[in-house]
Amino acid sequence: MKRPTIGMIGSHSAEEIATSAKANGFRTVVVCQRGRERLYTVYDRHLFDHIIVLDRFGDMIDDDVQNQLEELDTLWIPNRSFSVYV
Repeated sequence: MKRPTIGMIGSHSAEEIATSAKANGFRTVVVCQRGRERLYTVYDRHLFDHIIVLDRFGDMIDDDVQNQLEELDTLWIPNRSFSVYV
């Protein structure tokens, strides 16, 4: 059975979630907002297997984004930023 991909919103807690996920052998996906993606695409790239960059966090509910997350078998970790931005 394929292990799920751990997913999260790109915010201050994303590093902690991804560090724990990687330490336990999981793949990761971060959804971040354009203009804020450099932290995930450059500095913390080693923590994220997949990076989805959106114009705004609310676009996360769009079908194409949801399809990407489904294809990755994403197990979503709803941090505080998720409830605030989405």
